[in-house]
Amino acid sequence: MAGDWIKMRCNLDTDPAVIQISSGLKKDRYFVVGRLHKLWSWANEHLEDGQNVPVDSAFLDSLVECPGFAEQLRHVHWLSGRDGDLSFPNFERHNGSSAKTRALDALRKRTERERKTSGKRPDENRT
Repeated sequence: MAGDWIKMRCNLDTDPAVIQISSGLKKDRYFVVGRLHKLWSWANEHLEDGQNVPVDSAFLDSLVECPGFAEQLRHVHWLSGRDGDLSFPNFERHNGSSAKTRALDALRKRTERERKTSGKRPDENRT
């Protein structure tokens, strides 16, 4: 819904929740991060706010090709609700157009600060 990219943290592979999911699935952290990317990409494209998701855990497991994945998401509180009415808590923090706007604004501000400290002037023709 909100474009063709999603926001992901650079240190996601060391997040304690990812480590817990990894342990529960007996898979490495990078396997988990890849599945999270697939899941969150699907959610970003098909959901408005991550609430009232009309699918079941079996679908999510199938989507990421990993039995038990949805159950592990529940254990770390990254999935809640009952089948047919699931929710992704804090969905709007990382997905949707407002999260992307915040991410782009932060990047713009960081770039501006770096220019100021390096002595380079921003493009004067910029609007």
